[in-house]
Amino acid sequence: MKQLVKLQKTQVKKLIKVYQDPDDKKEIYFKLTEKSIAVDTKHRKLHEDFYQRDKQVFKHVPESTLDDMLAFLTTYNAYMDSLKM
Repeated sequence: MKQLVKLQKTQVKKLIKVYQDPDDKKEIYFKLTEKSIAVDTKHRKLHEDFYQRDKQVFKHVPESTLDDMLAFLTTYNAYMDSLKM
């Protein structure tokens, strides 16, 4: 388990730069690295690709049905979170 935490910390260091303002040592700031910006760009592109692929299906689904689906998924997600698996 310790090795996993160490690996996660190492990976986070590659994605987020932590810095302080020399005039204000109390505040800690975070900035995305080039690598994390690339990951974000790829992630957003995947969402757009999925949207373009799936919009033909969803355009025929009534808004009320989508609302019901979202309510169910929100409830189910909260239930799964409560299991702490």
